[in-house]
Amino acid sequence: MLAIAGVDHVFEGFTTDETWNGWEAPYFDRDEGLKIASVMTVLAYDSAQDAFILDLRKLEPQEDDYRPDIFPGQNTEEGWLYPVGSWCWCWIDVDDQSAA
Repeated sequence: MLAIAGVDHVFEGFTTDETWNGWEAPYFDRDEGLKIASVMTVLAYDSAQDAFILDLRKLEPQEDDYRPDIFPGQNTEEGWLYPVGSWCWCWIDVDDQSAA
């Protein structure tokens, strides 16, 4: 189970040896990605791109050259998954935290 630091929800995803600044870089199936989007209002699924889009303009104006982050679906060993928030959000593996 994974959580975003400071957010009171957990999500079921997959991790690899990839990390970003020491944080997990997880992957999620589409249904779990939609659950994340229901909590994180800056995130939405775009079926035309088969990707989750992180658009901070939903919170506040951004620089003119701002481009939303795009998390496209990828074929992995675990199936078709999306790296939702990987390499930009502080993901914590809560199973590892409880074992410590």
